[in-house]
Amino acid sequence: MLYLHYAHPLSYQRVQHLIHDLLGLQVGMGTLVNIVQRGQAVLQQGAEAIRRRLQQVAVVGSDETGARVDGQNWCQWVFQTPQWVSYAICRSKGARELHAVMGQAQPEVWVSDAGSSQMKHPAKAYQRCLAHLVRAMRLAKHRPRLPTKCYALQVQAIHCHLDHLLKQQPVHHESQTLWRHLHKHRAALLLFLERADVPPTNNASEQALRNSVIYRKVTGGFRSQWAAQLYANLLSILETAHRQGRSIFEIIVSLFTSTPALSWIGE
Repeated sequence: MLYLHYAHPLSYQRVQHLIHDLLGLQVGMGTLVNIVQRGQAVLQQGAEAIRRRLQQVAVVGSDETGARVDGQNWCQWVFQTPQWVSYAICRSKGARELHAVMGQAQPEVWVSDAGSSQMKHPAKAYQRCLAHLVRAMRLAKHRPRLPTKCYALQVQAIHCHLDHLLKQQPVHHESQTLWRHLHKHRAALLLFLERADVPPTNNASEQALRNSVIYRKVTGGFRSQWAAQLYANLLSILETAHRQGRSIFEIIVSLFTSTPALSWIGE
């Protein structure tokens, strides 16, 4: 039930039809909802274990999107690395919600867009998403094949060129807005050229929210807060399992054994 409704995602009505067609069972809507709700405690345990692991890593990417909960506009956050993904559905996109999820963790680098709440996380350094600065991103891709000295010289040239451009104040209003933005976040623009473990864009976080957008379109949102919390917990487990190359269905089944083990998380 969890696998069909959340991993694919299928509406409760379609799940009803599948269960009837494949197993010959007539399952009421209330029964399906109760099945999902009974899994809350187990999923919470798995999601919390992932969140603790995420709080220990050096580089974290984050993004947010809208969510509908009980007819109100909420915010869905994602915090991710190549191995770990944690979701949270909160009332707002303010920095308070961010700190509630990440706790006292202080990553070395925070990768995100330039949203005001994202900039308030107490990371040691920041990398803004640079989806449009193609030249610098191209250099980062060639880094493994370039001699160290050659790469360092090209990085220095890009820094000098950027500083030269920022000294020239543009005339048009739209260009001035971009110019002020780049000035404000100058230290967070090219960190990925210095650290190979820092991505130049926040695409991984945006991709991690893609299934949530599809789910929102399919279901129209959540009718209760517990359903939103359960979804965030389960999605944390599903996306983490996917990034680690594990069977999503087998991971879900393993959580509901008599003695659920979280060995794949490290707990």
